[in-house]
Amino acid sequence: MQLRAAIAGGANVVWLDRLADPLALRHVYAGAGVFVFPSLYEGFGIPLVEAFASNVPVVASNTSSVPEVAGGAALEFDPLDTAALADAMRALAHEQALRARCIAAGRARAGQLTWRAAAHQTAAVYRDVLAH
Repeated sequence: MQLRAAIAGGANVVWLDRLADPLALRHVYAGAGVFVFPSLYEGFGIPLVEAFASNVPVVASNTSSVPEVAGGAALEFDPLDTAALADAMRALAHEQALRARCIAAGRARAGQLTWRAAAHQTAAVYRDVLAH
């Protein structure tokens, strides 16, 4: 795992370039205080679901497919607005009630975005197309 660590305002921030061991991802999520996803374009957003399932509150972009995947469980921000990003990160770091709400909403959202649910929805689309 390659890491770059920085100290920002007395708090540790770790920038991950990549994880060589896929099993290390579980430990990274488990140790995260907040998961930040400042994506400008995203096809689906599996990292959001992984963070939700790991009981980590999420700060995510309000662009492309991210809001649909987040389903209201993340604090959303304009990824080009660094002040909004900083405010959202600070809020989740310091407001315990907000953290608890985001964690609970994320856990519920992860429960809705399972492979089984995706398979059922895909099959329903195929059945609908074949019926017409």
